[in-house]
Amino acid sequence: MKTLQLKSQARPPKEIPIVIGKGAVSELPSLLTGLRNDRTVVLYDEHVARIAMDISTRIPEAKTIRVSNGEQSKSLREVERITQELLRADVSRESVLVLVGGGMLTDLGAFVAGIYMRGIRFVIVPTSFLCMVDAAVGGKTGVDAGAMKNILGVFALPELIVMDTDVLKTLPDERLKEGLVEVIKMAAMLDADCFEWLEQHSEEVISRKENALTECIERAVRMKIDVVEEDEWEHGKRMFLNFGHTVGHALEAQSGFKISHGQAVSRGMVAEMAIAGTQDARRITALLAKLALPAALPDAADADALWALMGNDKKTVGRKISMAVPERIGTGKIQELEERRFRSICV
Repeated sequence: MKTLQLKSQARPPKEIPIVIGKGAVSELPSLLTGLRNDRTVVLYDEHVARIAMDISTRIPEAKTIRVSNGEQSKSLREVERITQELLRADVSRESVLVLVGGGMLTDLGAFVAGIYMRGIRFVIVPTSFLCMVDAAVGGKTGVDAGAMKNILGVFALPELIVMDTDVLKTLPDERLKEGLVEVIKMAAMLDADCFEWLEQHSEEVISRKENALTECIERAVRMKIDVVEEDEWEHGKRMFLNFGHTVGHALEAQSGFKISHGQAVSRGMVAEMAIAGTQDARRITALLAKLALPAALPDAADADALWALMGNDKKTVGRKISMAVPERIGTGKIQELEERRFRSICV
């Protein structure tokens, strides 16, 4: 078991423990003893009900609230439903919300925690690889509105994050690969050594070899911590973590969220590197191919819809659409996305 610390510059500043390891969930009750509260509520994705029920039985008098699986739950309608459940459970500003699930659930639950009674404390127990390596760390929350993904959100930081590698045993390989997309994204922008490690050990991660799986999570979390501590509110370097997401989010939304987030970001990275002329694009594309991740460029027939979606994205400033891309592996940059260049790579 290893504990990393994320140092937040929020007022007042605080350190957020991130516990990583096999069987980490069993430590949750003792970790929660330091959080004085009048009530604990476990908010969970229905797909991980067994894990959530195990957690709730370990916490005295914990209440539970179930959320339907799928992107459709990241809506204001669901925010209102959960809020009503919290009110019926007499949840106050002294209560603690425990979020159990993947990126969808933690985005939604952290958003609710950030706005309920102007903010209550919460704990994250990520159950997907993607959530462990990226979504759970950094304080971003979000829900969708219309076709726009995460267009409504606040920055809200948890009190604690508990990552148990045991919960990944039953995760389908495809979901594990999609989490690796986010690690590849960060390494390509920030850390050439980590990228080389992924080239050598990605198959061991997919095979769930404990040492490789744990090291991959630790490397990803350390990269995320370094960026968040430098740029907590995304005014500078944290924008590097959007590599693949400018085009990727548009692909995801244009499909009606039938394309998964990891698949969309994989295609988005390939498209954005083609636009930018990334020096080491072949190595990045080769690693994606090794994991059988999609790399198809956008369809020319979808170009109008995709461009419109990118123009409405939260990363757009004025009329300028920006994208984060690696100049070469380990060195990222932000550049403007020109419509002509985008259309030129559509096939």
